[in-house]
Amino acid sequence: MKLSLKVLLYLDYDEQSGLGHISRSRAIIETLSSFTNKIYISSKMNPLDVEPQIGFLNEVKWISYEEAELIHFDLVYVDTYIFEIISKVEHLNIERKILLIDSNYTQKLPSWPDMIIDLEQITPRNCNFRGTYLFGDILVHSELEFTKQTRKNHGVRKSVPSNLTVVVNFGGSIKIETYLRQLGLTFLNNREIHYIIYSPHSLIERLKKYFQNYKNVEIKRFSPNYLNDLAMCDFLVTNSGTSFIEGLYIDVPMVVFNLFPNAELNFEKLRYSRQVIYSGLTNELESSWQSDVLKSFQSRSKSSNFKSNDDLKIEILGGGIIKSALNGLGLTELP
Repeated sequence: MKLSLKVLLYLDYDEQSGLGHISRSRAIIETLSSFTNKIYISSKMNPLDVEPQIGFLNEVKWISYEEAELIHFDLVYVDTYIFEIISKVEHLNIERKILLIDSNYTQKLPSWPDMIIDLEQITPRNCNFRGTYLFGDILVHSELEFTKQTRKNHGVRKSVPSNLTVVVNFGGSIKIETYLRQLGLTFLNNREIHYIIYSPHSLIERLKKYFQNYKNVEIKRFSPNYLNDLAMCDFLVTNSGTSFIEGLYIDVPMVVFNLFPNAELNFEKLRYSRQVIYSGLTNELESSWQSDVLKSFQSRSKSSNFKSNDDLKIEILGGGIIKSALNGLGLTELP
């Protein structure tokens, strides 16, 4: 394959949809970098402008939908809930097409992709798709693998409340602001715990102002530091989206709230996983969940032989599997 190979990723990203689709593209971008240095992404908003600190996008160029229509691409990768984009890609004259779907996709699988990546699936769908079909819960990139190993090396977690560090990640959408404010009383009632809230860039200043008198609350924007903090924290408070499945893979104790409809299936399927120490609905954000979590967390910390009553497994799609599939589409790695 020539070095002029051009790849386009259609991804959902704006202030409402947040960073979920951008985040889960990281493994694809990392793998595609072995085949080309010309990777473009197209979305409603430019994440390179809004979230410039997201390092894995440094070698990627953003273009608008209109600009994308003027360039011929050799491969297109689609991860979007926007039907108009999916319909347009179906009729594009592009040699290789990859479609990513997840548990929210309930229609019959289309025949036009050369490859379908089916996420949040521990078993393949019963279908007659003739192309390359990959399925699993999560796309894993090298930094996520490193974080998992770092956390494993971190060893026994602390159990004294005054030493606890808690990461809070409800995603990169502006819709999370209301939910984070609802945690205010929990933060006040647990001043001995250090809470690190990860926020999209557009909310940083408002959240800092809102929590300015909370000495135990730190506001950070999404950056490579997120995985570093996740590797070393005592537990993660999150919603049931991409960050939830990443937490399961890394093996971090979690408090999980079912905040958004498009992640409800993940919540119902995985809320009883061993790593989940508390799961709740939106109306439980302001409840006494933190007290229950501390009791459960300390109990688990004292019991090195703790086992959950479930046998849920995380099905992983790593770079090696994706690379082999791309080879099967006729792509040749860069020298």
